[in-house]
Amino acid sequence: MRSIATERIARLAAMLAMTALVAACSGGSQGAAPVQLAGDGAPAAVVPSTSATPGPMPTDASFAPDSPAATQAPEPISEAPEPASAAASGDGMPRVVALGDSYTAAYGFFSDGSAMSATQFFTCGLFSSPPAANNPCSSNSTRRNSKGDIEFAPDYGFSNQVSWAAQVAFAMGITDDTSSGSYANLAISGSTAVQWAQDKISFAQFDGLSALDAAISLKPTQVLMTLGGNPTLAKIVGDRGKYCYAYDKAGDMDGLRTCLAGVIADDGTYPALVTVYTRLLDGTDANILVVTYPEVVPSSAAYSPQGLLVARQVLDDTVMRAIDDVKAGRADGDRLRAADPQFGVGLPPGDFTSATDCIGPAMTDVGTDGPSNQSIITQDKFAVTYSTSGWCGGPAWIISNDTGIHPNPKGYAQIARVAMEKIG
Repeated sequence: MRSIATERIARLAAMLAMTALVAACSGGSQGAAPVQLAGDGAPAAVVPSTSATPGPMPTDASFAPDSPAATQAPEPISEAPEPASAAASGDGMPRVVALGDSYTAAYGFFSDGSAMSATQFFTCGLFSSPPAANNPCSSNSTRRNSKGDIEFAPDYGFSNQVSWAAQVAFAMGITDDTSSGSYANLAISGSTAVQWAQDKISFAQFDGLSALDAAISLKPTQVLMTLGGNPTLAKIVGDRGKYCYAYDKAGDMDGLRTCLAGVIADDGTYPALVTVYTRLLDGTDANILVVTYPEVVPSSAAYSPQGLLVARQVLDDTVMRAIDDVKAGRADGDRLRAADPQFGVGLPPGDFTSATDCIGPAMTDVGTDGPSNQSIITQDKFAVTYSTSGWCGGPAWIISNDTGIHPNPKGYAQIARVAMEKIG
């Protein structure tokens, strides 16, 4: 195995290669009171930034080039899609509207593109108990704490190009010198499918319309979303040992799967998603792209990595079941699509066997799904926990300051690429 100094040099090389590339789920309560947006009572218009093109992507503040988890410097992931023509509205301009939770809002970053510090995650309510509902801190909002009304950024975070939704809009041909109304990201960190479906969130900025009706009122040609992870994921990651953990601890993955399916059912996620998809199809002529949740292993989670992957699969299966059931009953169901981003964990099972990236027996004996795309803090933990059994290190696509839950700019860029492949 290479020396730590060599590993640090490799990590630094990886960081420098990656910084040129383009890139919540904090849980909300189903019964939360409606959230009112600050505003003048009129629907918000997208205000183009003063720059001619979106600004440079921020680097991940949590990316530590001297991390002992580093392995061989990985090949850079491919560049983000170039801007291209897209299906347009009646005036010839595509209109992209994003909605959903922290994964669409790009929780972990502010509207100026700067990354939240670990302290600011507490200020924004991610680690509160229970986590703050309808948390306004995200790349599409001007708020920097969880108190007060949500305030969307004038351009909904388009110019910072952090959110995967903003990157998709740019790739579809939207630039920040286009007419107002071409892009809006109405996603709210911590929001649940039930809140969107049952109109429990309303925007004063849109004359008091509910969040879903506000999205429909913008007459999008393309809708983008991640939705359904809350409040289930917060229960699994945040409430240590309270929900189904006994099955994970015992290694009973079938029991864990059944238990988690029950939690998701209790959260009302499936019928709420059916309602959201149906209302969007009924209320717009837009193509609707639902992005499922990638593999994420927070360093703070009580669950094992294998248990977290089971939780992710059960959740994504629920999302896909809602999509399939809605599509099956509609002639226009082909407007509703799903994209599934893949983030490597770097642990068995798998068949990745490159001698340059894997460490220990994972390379020669059982393989992994690596190289890992988990946060630096999680990969550091892997380096200790799996030092003898083996694992694969790789480029981090997830931030560390929230213990490894939300993507960093490179992770959002990967989601954007998968989304654009589905959009075509």
